[in-house]
Amino acid sequence: MISEVAGFVRRNGWKNTLVHAFEVYPAWLLRSLPGMEGIILRAALYKLLFKSCGKNLLIYPDVYIVFSRNISAGNRLAINIHTHIDGRGGIRMGNGVLIGPGCVLSSGGHTYERTDIPIYEQPFNYGPIIIEDDVWLGAHVVVKNGVRIGRGSIIAAGSVVTRDVPPYCLFGGVPATFIKSRDQKSS
Repeated sequence: MISEVAGFVRRNGWKNTLVHAFEVYPAWLLRSLPGMEGIILRAALYKLLFKSCGKNLLIYPDVYIVFSRNISAGNRLAINIHTHIDGRGGIRMGNGVLIGPGCVLSSGGHTYERTDIPIYEQPFNYGPIIIEDDVWLGAHVVVKNGVRIGRGSIIAAGSVVTRDVPPYCLFGGVPATFIKSRDQKSS
């Protein structure tokens, strides 16, 4: 147990570990708070914790956000229930972003190239997630580190986004691939 905590501190640094502890407890208290009161209090908390945040932040119950100081959000961001967001590698979300229930945004991940040491002892790699304006992530979408989702795009429910998505496209599947363009001019 102590070696696990030491590994967490070694990977993230003392400052990030303390900030993480500070954000986890107030968020835990507000996470399940129902109704409008819960939405208002969660928005107030994350407006303080996020790197930057626009107006009209809606965070529904049972959303788990860690390393929020590396997250920037534009106006009218809605995060639906049971979503998990890990901002260690940085996350930037534009205006009018809709995140469906049960999504995972993970801006970091374990490396696994070496077979001579266990995966849990291998380094963590980080990469920012950028979600541009007017994007909709359907239910249970997973967005991996280092991905940019272009303006006006839609990611179909249950998809795993492992590479960049161009603007105004519908992507879906595991891994997510191009389905069709939303661009009116090309139709």
